[in-house]
Amino acid sequence: AAEEEEEARARALERAAIEEAAAVAAEEEARLRSVEKRREEKSAVLADEPPEGAEGVCAVLVRFPDGSRQQRRFLGDDTVENLYTWVDTLEEHTGLHYSLVSNFPRKVFSRTDDGGVTLNDGDLCPQATLMYRLDD
Repeated sequence: AAEEEEEARARALERAAIEEAAAVAAEEEARLRSVEKRREEKSAVLADEPPEGAEGVCAVLVRFPDGSRQQRRFLGDDTVENLYTWVDTLEEHTGLHYSLVSNFPRKVFSRTDDGGVTLNDGDLCPQATLMYRLDD
């Protein structure tokens, strides 16, 4: 009888582990679907990149945790929200919640607090390097 109880407990633990793994996989799949949906939505509203050498152009480079980098030109009157819109369209972007951080001087540009700040006012012109920091 003790052996049967032990086997039943082992089977219950195994079932619980399988159910937990399935729940984690489903959650990750839903997160990736959300990221992909946002990527498509943001691609539709992203303004065209200004031409190289145009007046008031800022070059912004974003470094990702995997070491990859992406660069794009913006106008100085564009906002931090425009940067977030662009980052949302990139394949390297995999999180639902993230921040863009400048190194020197160190400043965290958040979508909610700094979205309306222009690149000029945020000292991101004529060029800037920002780190992509996952906040998930």
